[in-house]
Amino acid sequence: MLYHMRTTFLIADDVYRQVKVLAAQEDRTVTSLVEQALQKMLDEHDADQVAAPEPFRFKPMGNGGLRPGVDADRFAGMADDDEVERYLRVMAQA
Repeated sequence: MLYHMRTTFLIADDVYRQVKVLAAQEDRTVTSLVEQALQKMLDEHDADQVAAPEPFRFKPMGNGGLRPGVDADRFAGMADDDEVERYLRVMAQA
């Protein structure tokens, strides 16, 4: 089932007149034109979003792997901690 939200917003008179004329020309409702325009804006906004960077992967170099006492799993934990901190900063700004 498709649900709709009834809402009210203010729009400049000249913009509304143009939309109303266009709706009449296309035999559509003003609501359908506004909904289409908003959906297009949202789709474009999603397309503009930059993809999240790939997580850091530690690649040991040399011929013996990691030095004694170095725990590669700890690097992953540090990256997870950074992700949590970044998330908390973003949420605090929202």
